[in-house]
Amino acid sequence: MEASREERSVQEIALNNPIILKEIFKCASTPLKSCRLVCQFWNNIVLSLPNTRLASKLAHNDKDDSDDDSQAVQYFSLCRALDGRLAKRISANSDIVSFGWKLMYICDKFNDRVQILELCLRKENSLKLVCPVLRNCCPNLKQLRIVGKFIAKDLDLFPPGEEQILPVKPNLTLFALTCWNFRPEIKFSTTLANLIDLVVNASPNLSEVTIPWGFYPDLSNSKSLVSLNIALDEVDPIKIEDIQNVSKLSGMLHQVNGQLVNLTIGTVQGAFLLLPSTHYRFENRPQIGFHLTRRMPKLRKFSNRIVEMFRCADFFQNIEMMPFLETLVIGRQLEKRGVDEILQGICKAKMVLPSVRNLEVVELFNSRLLDRVATAFPNVERFEMVRMLAREVEGEVRRLEVAVVLEAFRGWKRLKHLKLTLSEFPVQMGEFIWGLLRGEELFRRLSTLEIKMRRWDENYETRDFSEDEMSLFKQALLVMDKMDRVTIAGLDLSTESRNNIMDFVASHKISASKFRMMGGEFL
Repeated sequence: MEASREERSVQEIALNNPIILKEIFKCASTPLKSCRLVCQFWNNIVLSLPNTRLASKLAHNDKDDSDDDSQAVQYFSLCRALDGRLAKRISANSDIVSFGWKLMYICDKFNDRVQILELCLRKENSLKLVCPVLRNCCPNLKQLRIVGKFIAKDLDLFPPGEEQILPVKPNLTLFALTCWNFRPEIKFSTTLANLIDLVVNASPNLSEVTIPWGFYPDLSNSKSLVSLNIALDEVDPIKIEDIQNVSKLSGMLHQVNGQLVNLTIGTVQGAFLLLPSTHYRFENRPQIGFHLTRRMPKLRKFSNRIVEMFRCADFFQNIEMMPFLETLVIGRQLEKRGVDEILQGICKAKMVLPSVRNLEVVELFNSRLLDRVATAFPNVERFEMVRMLAREVEGEVRRLEVAVVLEAFRGWKRLKHLKLTLSEFPVQMGEFIWGLLRGEELFRRLSTLEIKMRRWDENYETRDFSEDEMSLFKQALLVMDKMDRVTIAGLDLSTESRNNIMDFVASHKISASKFRMMGGEFL
C-alpha cells in the first residue's frame, strides 16, 4: 500500500516532483541512462527534457554475424519499438553495415522528431549517402555535426539531373564539419566545399558554424551567425603551410565581422598535436599576411591557436579591431616561435587591452614574460596557461617551473582564477611543493587554483612523500587554504601519505571540501 503524503520523507516527495527532477536531470553529471531504469515516471521525465543528452546510436556490432536479411529484420523491429522521444538525437557511424539505408529509414520514420544529427564518416561514398537524408528528412533539424576523413576524388552529391539544392531548414542553428585529413597538396575535393555551401545556403538562421581550414562559404545571408570556428582537427601541421587564398578568408570574415561574438582560428580537438614534437620547423617559411578590414564591435572572444602562421604586426592590427574583446586565446601548435614574439611585441608597443577579462596562453616558452606583460591586461580575472609541446629548445629540456609562474603573476592585481596545464609531472616533488609556497602572496588574492600535470608514462605507481616533502606539503596546505577551491590533478599518493595529510587537515581545521587532488577527490 502506497504511503500517505504525511508518511513520505522530504526526499521522496522531491524525487517524485517533475519540476525538481527535471532540474536534477539537466545536470551534466547525472547518468540519464541509469535514471531511465528507475521507474516509468523517471523515464518519462528524462525523455521529456528539451535538450536530452541521450542519443539513438547506429553503431557497428562486431559480434553480429547474421546475414543481411536477419540484420534488416532486427533493425526494423528495433525502430518500431523505439520511443520517438529517443529519436530527437541520432548518432551514426558509416562503418556499420548498410549505413545509408539504415540512416535514411530511422530519419524518415521519425522525420519530424529528429533535432540533432551526428555523423562519423570514414568511407568514400559516405557524403553521397548523407545528402538524400538532408534533402528528404529532418525538416526540424536544429544541429548537424559531421566528422570524418574525406577523399580528394570528386563525388556527385545527388543523382544526375537532380537539382543541387537542399530544402530550407529554418530551425538549424548549429553546423559543425570536422575534417581529419586536410590535404591541400592534392587539390582537395570540391565535394566537401559543395556540401558546406548547400547546408549554409539552406540554413538562414545559423548561429554557430565550424568549418575546416581552407573552405570559404558565402556567409552574406547568415544574418544570425554569432560564432565562427575555423578548425584544424587531427591535421599534420606541415600540410597547412601553403595557403594561397588568404584573401578569401578575409572576404568571408568581412561578410560577418559586424555581427560575430566568437571567432576561433585553429582549434585542435584531436590528440595529434598534443604529442611532443620538435621536427616541425617554420623559421624559413613566409608567414601569412592576414588582417581584418573592419572593426568587430560585437566580438567578445577571439581565439587564435596557430599564431606562428601570422605576422605579429597583423595580429596587433587585428586586436585593435576588437575594442570590446573580453576573452583572448593565443597559442601555437606548430613550432617554437609565435606566442613569445607576440607577448614581446605587446610589451614593446606598450599596448593596453582593458576590456580583456579572460586570457589563455598556449605553448608560451618564456613564462617570465608574464610579469612584463601584466600592464597590457590590467583587468584580467581568469588566466589559463597550457604547456604541452614546449619541452625542448636547441637540445635543452625546459620545464615549466611553478615557482617562476606564480611569481610572474604578482603584478596581475585583478586575477582571481588561475589554471596551469604542465607538460610533465615534476621529477623533484620537493621543488614543486616549494614552488607552491612561493605563491603565498598571490594566493591571498586568488579564488581558485587548478594545476594539471601530464604523465607520459602510464605505468606509474603511487608515491610516498619523504619526511621533508611531507613537511613542505603541510605548509603548502596552510598557504593554499586562503583560496576557495584548489585542484591539483595527477598528484597520486600512497594510502599512508594520504592518511598522514588527512590527519593534519583535521587537526588544523583546514576546509577539506575546497581541495581536489587525488583523481578529483580530496586527498
